[in-house]
Amino acid sequence: MNYLRLSILPLLAFATSLSASVTLINDTFDTAALANGYTTRSTTDWTKDWTSAWDRTGGALVNTSTVNSTVSKGAVGYVIAVPKGSLSSENKLTINFDYTRGSENETLYMHVWGLVDGSSTDSTNIMNTGASSGAAWESSGGAFTPYNLGAVDGYFDNGKPSDAAIALTGSAGAKSFCGDLILSDFTTAPNTVAGYDYIAIGFTRDGTENTGASVSIDNLVITAEDYVPGPRPAQPNFLLILVDDLGWQDVKCYDTVAPFSVFETNNIDQLASDGVRFTNAYSPAPSCAPSRSAILSGKYPGRTDVLHVSGGHAPRAWSVNERSVTPLFRSSLKDEEISLAEALADVGYFTGVFGKWHLSPDGHHYSFPYPTDQGFDVAYNGRGVQNGMDRLVDFATSDPSDTYQLDANGMAKDEVTESALDFMVDAVNSCEPFFCYYSTWLVHGPWQVRTESLLQKYAALMGYTYPLDGSEVFAEGQNNPYLAAMVESLDYYMSRLVDYLENTDDPRWPGHKLIENTYIVFTSDNGGMEHGDVQGFVTDNFPLDHGKISIKEGGTRVPFIVSGPGISTNTVSDVVINGIDIYPTFLGLAGEAIPDRLDGCDLSNLLLNDPVDETRVVHHQTSQVRDTMFWHFPFGWRVATTVLKDGWKLYKNYDYLWNDKTTQQYSLYQLYDSFGAAVDEGEMTDLIAGQPVIAADLAAEIEAWISEVDARSAYYNPLRTDTPFSDQSPKILASGNDDYMAWLMWNTNKAEVKHIDLLYTKNATGTSMEEWFRIPVPFEHADGWAEVQIPEGAEAFMFNLIDENNFFVSSNDLTGKSGRGSEHGALRTWLPENEATISDIGAVYPTNDVLLGNSVGEALHSSVRDDYGNYQVLGQTFTITEPVRISALTLQSNNNFAVGGTDAAELYLWIGEYSGAAPTTNAFRTRVFDKVNMRNLSTTAGNYYTIDFTDAVLTPGTYAFQFRWKEQASGNVSYWTRANGAGDYAGGDRIHIQTTAGSVLDLPFSATPDTDWDLVFALHGTVDYFGEWTVEQGIDRAPDVDPYANSYSSGSVQKNSVFFTKASSSAWRVEDGVLINDSNENNDIGEGAFAKVIDLTGLEESDRAQLALSFDYSTAETDETLFVHLWGYKQINPGSNPNLINTGAADGNAWLPGSAGMDPYNLSNPEGVFNGTAGQASDCAAILAGTTGPQSYSDTFDVSANTTAPNAISDYDYIVLAFGRNVGGAAPASTISNIQLSVVGGATLLPEASSVTEDGEQDDPDGDKLANILEYGLGGDPNARDAVGLLPTVDSPSGTIEYSFRRRRDAGARGLSYQVKTTGDLVSPSWAPANIITTNTSIIDSDFEMVTHGLNTTGKTQEFIHLEIE
Repeated sequence: MNYLRLSILPLLAFATSLSASVTLINDTFDTAALANGYTTRSTTDWTKDWTSAWDRTGGALVNTSTVNSTVSKGAVGYVIAVPKGSLSSENKLTINFDYTRGSENETLYMHVWGLVDGSSTDSTNIMNTGASSGAAWESSGGAFTPYNLGAVDGYFDNGKPSDAAIALTGSAGAKSFCGDLILSDFTTAPNTVAGYDYIAIGFTRDGTENTGASVSIDNLVITAEDYVPGPRPAQPNFLLILVDDLGWQDVKCYDTVAPFSVFETNNIDQLASDGVRFTNAYSPAPSCAPSRSAILSGKYPGRTDVLHVSGGHAPRAWSVNERSVTPLFRSSLKDEEISLAEALADVGYFTGVFGKWHLSPDGHHYSFPYPTDQGFDVAYNGRGVQNGMDRLVDFATSDPSDTYQLDANGMAKDEVTESALDFMVDAVNSCEPFFCYYSTWLVHGPWQVRTESLLQKYAALMGYTYPLDGSEVFAEGQNNPYLAAMVESLDYYMSRLVDYLENTDDPRWPGHKLIENTYIVFTSDNGGMEHGDVQGFVTDNFPLDHGKISIKEGGTRVPFIVSGPGISTNTVSDVVINGIDIYPTFLGLAGEAIPDRLDGCDLSNLLLNDPVDETRVVHHQTSQVRDTMFWHFPFGWRVATTVLKDGWKLYKNYDYLWNDKTTQQYSLYQLYDSFGAAVDEGEMTDLIAGQPVIAADLAAEIEAWISEVDARSAYYNPLRTDTPFSDQSPKILASGNDDYMAWLMWNTNKAEVKHIDLLYTKNATGTSMEEWFRIPVPFEHADGWAEVQIPEGAEAFMFNLIDENNFFVSSNDLTGKSGRGSEHGALRTWLPENEATISDIGAVYPTNDVLLGNSVGEALHSSVRDDYGNYQVLGQTFTITEPVRISALTLQSNNNFAVGGTDAAELYLWIGEYSGAAPTTNAFRTRVFDKVNMRNLSTTAGNYYTIDFTDAVLTPGTYAFQFRWKEQASGNVSYWTRANGAGDYAGGDRIHIQTTAGSVLDLPFSATPDTDWDLVFALHGTVDYFGEWTVEQGIDRAPDVDPYANSYSSGSVQKNSVFFTKASSSAWRVEDGVLINDSNENNDIGEGAFAKVIDLTGLEESDRAQLALSFDYSTAETDETLFVHLWGYKQINPGSNPNLINTGAADGNAWLPGSAGMDPYNLSNPEGVFNGTAGQASDCAAILAGTTGPQSYSDTFDVSANTTAPNAISDYDYIVLAFGRNVGGAAPASTISNIQLSVVGGATLLPEASSVTEDGEQDDPDGDKLANILEYGLGGDPNARDAVGLLPTVDSPSGTIEYSFRRRRDAGARGLSYQVKTTGDLVSPSWAPANIITTNTSIIDSDFEMVTHGLNTTGKTQEFIHLEIE
C-alpha cells in the first residue's frame, strides 16, 4: 500500500484562512549536525539526548537507527520563544512539513506544547529527549505551566505518546503534512498564541525495531494565524462505492417484492434513509468492465468500445459450433479519454481507487494501463477478503498473524477497506478535496466469506445444518448463505467508510465533519448473477428477468443511493438514471463545467432541488429532458442493442435468422406507463406485433445511435456450415507484409466483402496480455487484394473481413485462438515452414519436366551471400503463359564453394508474383516460401544443383524466384552462373542487390531487373489446369507459418482451451511443434502437467470405441519419467466451464479439480474409474521410464466394455491428453513430438484437421462426398455442397439405358479424361469400359457440355455404372 494513517486528537482541526500570518519557525535543516544537550528556554537549536541517533544531515532531520532504545526512539526537541510583539489575537497554529517513513510499521509522533513562564530566569530542561516509544516526558521542576496544544482545552498528560498532537502511521514513503491547531475554544488554557511564552516542539518514534525503519523531516513551517470560520468549501469530497455484481433485490431496502430474502443490510439502508434511493437506476452494461469504463468516462460502452470483460483480443468464435464471432473490443479506455479521476485531479482533487480496476488487457485487474495512468494519484488493487480460500474452512481468526484477523466487532479485516480509509486520512493530512473510488470485489464470486459467524447466521436463517458442505451455493432463489454473508460483510465494510466521514473533522471546514461536505454514491456495476455460473446460482433478481451478462432488466437494473449536503433524506425516486451520469454529476456538484463529450447527464439539479422530478434530468448538450437510454451488448445468446424510451424497451437482436432460440429481430416491452407506474418490469409480454409504430420509431432510434457511436456487433461464424450463406463467405488466399506494409488477397467469386480491418498489437507476447487494435483498410472488392501501412510500433497483425451476409473471415484461425502466440502475422519474423532439398545432378543441363529456363551461360557469377557485412541477394523474373504446377529449380554452380555446418547455413527461397522495383501488393502473393538446407554442401564449378521445393500452382503472369541467407555467418556465400546478354531466355531477367544494409534482405525483396541478364536456371513442373482451378476456387493453400508450431498457453485448462496449456510457473514450452521441458526442479516448474483439450463436438456419432495414441519422445536421463494422462469428460451442465485438470501438480500427478457440470472418466481404466486420488501419477495411461534418447510410444484404449461409463468415443464431449514428469539427476530434458490421437476407424483428433491441405485431387473441403477432381471435371464448387445438381443421371427410354454427365468442353487441352465404366457385381467388382452404342452431346455453356451415352445392356440382369475422371 502507498498510504498513511494519521491519528488526530479531538481538537486538532484543520482550517483555511486569508488573514495575515506570523512565522514562528521555517526550518529547512541545512545547518550543521545536531548538538547533544538539554532543551531549555535558552536553547536556540534542535537538541537531542547524548545517546540518540537523531541528526541533521542532507538538508533534513534524520533518524535511521533501528536499535530498540533511546538511540532510535528518543525525542529531538526545539523551543520557540513566542514573538509577542508581532502578535495580537492569532488563535491558530498552522503546521506544514515533509516527511518520509521507511517502514509502515513505525510511527512518527509530533508533540506541540504551549508554555506559560512563571520564572523568567528558570533554565530547567523542558523536554526529556531521552524518553522513547513516542513519549517526550515533561522534565520535572521549573516554573513552566505546560499545555498540550493538540488536546481539548490544552489538557496535558505529562508528554505520553497519547499526548502527541500528531501521530503518523500507515504506509512508508515520502509524504507531506498540513494541519492546524485551533486554540479559540480553549477556556482554562490561553486561547491565543500570544498567551504563551514558549512553544516546545518534539519529534519521536516508535516501532523502529522493524526492518527498514527510518524517518526524515524537512521544510518545517509553523505560523500563527487568525482562525476565521468559513462557509462549506466549494469543492466537496466524493465517495463512490461501486459494488461488484450486487443484485437489485440483494439490498433490504430494495427487497420490496415477495418472496423476501433474509439478507440484512442495516447500514446501506441507513444510507438510503440519509439520502435518495432510486428505484429505476441502471448500470451502463450487464457486466463489469464496460460499466466501469462508462462510469469513469461518462460515455456509453458502445462509444468507449469496452463492450465486455477480457477485451483487447482479436475476434474469435469460442468453438467451431458457435453461431457468432465476437467483435474486437477494447480492454481499456482510449489514451485520449479524460477519465473522471483526471477531470477532478485537474481541478485540485486527490484521487484514489481501491479494489477492482478491470480496465486492462484480458480482464486482468491490474496491468497497463494502470489507474495511475488514468488520473488516479493512489491505487490499491488487492482483493482483500475476496482472495481465494476454501469456503468451508479458511475463516478469519483472532490470531494477530492472520492477514484477516477479526476486529473488535468480530469481522474479518479487509485490506481494500483499510486502503480506502488510509487514503481518506491522507487526504485529510494534505488538506485536499478527495475522490475515493471504493471498487470492492464484493459480492463477486467466488462465493465465500471470511467471517464465519456471518455464515453461521445465514445458515440458520435459511434452515441449513452447520457446518455446510458447499452445495448450498446452488440453491435456487436468494438462498445462498455465502452470498447473504458476503452482502452483510459489504454492509459492514461500507459502514466503516461512512463512520470515518461522520467522526472525522473536516480539515477544510473547521467545526464540521467530513460527512457534511461529502457526496456518497452507492451502486453496482451490473445486476446480480442468477443461474449459469459454474460456482453457483448466486441470487434471484425477481421480478426482473435474467441477471448479469444479460441486457434484460435483471442484468442492468441496480441499486443506486445518493446522499450528501443539500440532498433530501428519506426520499424514494422513480426517475430513470444511469451509471454514466456519475461523471457529469460529480463535476456539477464541484461547480465545474460539463464537457460536451459526455453521454451522461448532470443530476445535481435533480438531487439538490427535487429528486422525484424527472424533468430536472436535462442533457447539457441539447438542454432537453432525457427520455432515452441505450445498451449495446453483442454477446451471449441474445446479441442485441436495446433502447429504453418513455417506459418502452425495444431489443434489436442481431442473431435471429435460422436461430432456434429466437426468430425475431425485435422484441418490445412496456416497463412503465406514462405516469411511471410499473406495467411489465419482468418483460414477460412481447408487444412487438401490436405496436408497430412504437417499434419502428424505437428501431430508428437504435440505428441512429449505433451509427453515431460506431458500435460494433457480432458476426456470423463461417465455420458453422449449417448457417445459410456460410458457403458463400470469401476466403483469404494469402497475406503477408514487407517494410510495414501489410497485404492480403481473397477470392472474389463469393459474397462481396463489405469491410476490412487490419488488427495489430504492440505487445506480441504470445500470451493473453496481448492487446489488439484495429484500423480500417481501403479496398475494392473486385480487386481481390488490399494493402495498408502497419502502425508504428506494431509487433504483429492480422486481417478481418466482413462480407455482405455479415459473415466474418480472418487471416487468423477463428476457433478461439485469436490474439495468442504465433498465429498472427509476426512482423519481420516471417519464416519459412517447409524445407527444400538440394542435390548435385552433374554437369549436364537438365531436361526432365523443364517448363522454362536459360541453358546458356558464361564465365561470370552472381552471388548470394551474407558474410561479414557483405549482403547480396539474387533472383530471376520469369513469365508463365499457361497454368503450371512447379516443383523444382535448377541452378549452375560457377565456383567450387563450401558451406559451413551451422544452423545459419540455410537459403530462403521465395517464389511469387512480381511487379517491379516499386512493388504493389501483387509483388507479395507468395506461392513458395521454403528453406534450403545448405549445411556442409560442397559444390563443383560447372555442375548443376536442383532444389526440390514445396509444389505450387502458378497461373499465367509474371513471377520471380529470390534467394537470401537465413542470417549472417562465415561461409554463407554461394556462386551461381549467369549470362550477360547471351542467354536464351526472353521471358525475364536477373534481379540482384548488393549492399551493406541487411534490411533489404527481408523477403520478398524487389529490384529493377538487369535487362538481358539471366541466371542459368531451369524451372521444373508440369502443365496443371486442375491446379489453376484450385487457385481460382480458393482451396489452394499458399505457404504460411504453421499456426500451431510454437503455440501454447498458460492458465486454466478448460473446455474452450485451444493449445497445450501449462501452469503459469511451468517450464513446458513448444518449439517447432515439439513439446519441451528441460527443467530439473522437483515441483510444478519441472514436473507440472502439459495438457491439451480435444473438443469432440461435431464428431460423427458411431459405436466406435477405441482411441489410438502414438507419439515420439525422448528423455535425457534414465531416472527421468514421463506420465501420460488420458481422460474423457461428459458435460452435464452446458453452462459450466470448470478447470479440467490441475497442471500445477508435480511428480507426474495431475489432480482432478472440482468439475462442477462435468463428469470425468479415466479412459485407461475399466468403467473410466479413477483409482485412489483422482489424477495421481500411478493411475495414468502410460508411465515411460528407464530409457534415454529417442523413443516411440503407441497404444490403443478401448471403452467398449463400459456399462456405467460411456462406451463409445462419440458419447464423450471432451478428451484431455496430458503429459507430466518426475525428474532426477542434474540435466533431465523431455521432448514429445508427432502426437497422433485418433478414433480407430474414424476421425483424426490430433493433429487437428486445420493443418491438412485442401487442394488435392481426392480432397473434399466442402464435405459433399465429391472429391476435388470430380468438382473440377463436372463444374462444381469445392466450397459448396452442390453435389445433387452435378451428379450424372440415368434414364431408360424405350428399353435402353442412357447415362448423362457434364464434361468440360476443353477436356483434351486440360488433359482430362472421362470414362464410363460398368460392372455386374459390387461384391467383387471388376470395372470395365462400358459398351457404348450411341453418343449425344449438347452445349450447356461456354465451359461445359452434356454428354449422353446409350449403353448396351443386352443379356444383363443388373448393371452398375460409374464415371471416372482423371
